[in-house]
Amino acid sequence: MPDLKFRLSYSHLNLRTIETEPDPFIDDELISTIEDRALNQQLSLWTQWNITPAIDLDLMLSYTDERPWQLPISIDTTVDDYWNADLRLAWRPKKNLELSLIGKNLLEDSHKEFTEVFFPYPARIERSVYGTISLKW
Repeated sequence: MPDLKFRLSYSHLNLRTIETEPDPFIDDELISTIEDRALNQQLSLWTQWNITPAIDLDLMLSYTDERPWQLPISIDTTVDDYWNADLRLAWRPKKNLELSLIGKNLLEDSHKEFTEVFFPYPARIERSVYGTISLKW
């Protein structure tokens, strides 16, 4: 019988910083910037399916909340909410050998994931597919 497992997780972050000692390098604007960049909600479902003793199929589906952080510049630094899916298919033809095919960020060609503070251009994460070979001895 196939072995099927599910893991569901949810996180909510309400970040508020408190300055305990005066610091000449940290001002209220920097603190506000850090607080505003933190995502508030994230949800994920991880499915592990051992189809046979030699074949695994894993799926990670996740949702990341919007981060409406905006700098006073012309570049849009807001990170929209997004859904994401990763998939892994693994085959073990021998006890010590595993071949796997992995797909990351499969729902979109790319999505904006974060924006740097000091170099405010958004980092886009692209879809990718790759393989791995694991040999244990």
